[in-house]
Amino acid sequence: MMSDILREKLICKICGNEQYNNIYVAKEMMFGLGDEFKYFECSNCGCLQIKDIPENITKYYPKEYHSFKTLPAARENTIDNFLSRYLRGARSLYFMYKKNLLGKMLFAQKPIDEPFSGYLTWLKNCCADLNSKVLDVGCGTGSLLLHLSWFGFKDLSGIDPYIPEDILYKNGIQIHKKGLDAVKTRFDVLMFHHSFEHMQEPLAVFENISKLLTDKGCALIRIPTVSSYAWKNYGVNWVQLDAPRHFFLHSLKSIEILASKAGLKINEIVFDSTEFQFLGSEQYKQGVSLLSDQSYYVNPKASGFNAQRIDFFRSEAARLNKEKQGDQICVYLAKQ
Repeated sequence: MMSDILREKLICKICGNEQYNNIYVAKEMMFGLGDEFKYFECSNCGCLQIKDIPENITKYYPKEYHSFKTLPAARENTIDNFLSRYLRGARSLYFMYKKNLLGKMLFAQKPIDEPFSGYLTWLKNCCADLNSKVLDVGCGTGSLLLHLSWFGFKDLSGIDPYIPEDILYKNGIQIHKKGLDAVKTRFDVLMFHHSFEHMQEPLAVFENISKLLTDKGCALIRIPTVSSYAWKNYGVNWVQLDAPRHFFLHSLKSIEILASKAGLKINEIVFDSTEFQFLGSEQYKQGVSLLSDQSYYVNPKASGFNAQRIDFFRSEAARLNKEKQGDQICVYLAKQ
């Protein structure tokens, strides 16, 4: 799998190790551009990191990039009456904490299904309530925040340095075009949903998390991880390597090192990988980009993946998560 590894003296930005770090060459495969990029894997902490960040990195975030898609006019972007919002909030609180009799009745009539139940579970694991001050870092156009607002959360905002301009939604949610280092306000919850791996200075990000969290606040970071079967099995064809947009693909050890350096503690790590690790990686092995006409995510019938194989991939993802070998994790952090 990795027979073409070269060795070169490179310094890991996580732990400082410069000995026996392995180099890999990965291609841009989401859009099928085929541009090549060198990554190296630290022999000490295991973090896989890009050797040189492209000067023209914006080339790899075109308007077609998934988090920049313009949201349709939807209920999440409307202002509704107080009663409707209150009732949805009561149902959310019952789902999260099994409290609130009214919420229990509403939940019995209309349960909260995936993916929305997953959204609320993240905030439950952060001990958040409907009044918690929440910042979504690297939120794109803010789809997740709009859904959380619909479910009753009141103090929501987002930042993303790659959006064209600031966004203000009718329901009051603001998305600012800026990075985390420009934020001064403290938050009860900081969310990084597959954005942390796109950031150039991981330690600086963790240090900012420590500064910006309230005393009892929580940060949740959802990222792909090299501490996984998918990386070991697929190597540079692993779909979540996503060259060159992902600068750092962390191991469990590299996350622990960052947390310790920044004065943070890890409350919990949850493996939450899906069948995507197999579908995307199998396509990449065949040279099929994620957005090509032959991709499962564009034209399922043309992809060659039948329902039986998809079910197998899903069951394998669930098994790997239980064995702590799935290819993505959710890390919950708090101040020490």
